[in-house]
Amino acid sequence: MKPKIGALTAVSITLLLLGYNFLKGKDIFAHSKKNIRCFKNVEGMEVSNAVRINGLQVGSVADINERIRTCRE
Repeated sequence: MKPKIGALTAVSITLLLLGYNFLKGKDIFAHSKKNIRCFKNVEGMEVSNAVRINGLQVGSVADINERIRTCRE
């Protein structure tokens, strides 16, 4: 009986974490590359917003940081 409860608990926690990350917009099973970009105006941009190129979603915003250095022209 106890091994069944332990296994059920482990499966439940795993599904909870996967569901939480899915709702945040992160794809756990996809191999991803990280790109860092610098923009002068990011008004309206939020974490987990879709990144689109020619209307095709190619990723999502993972983090937004304010930097003191200016963008290269």
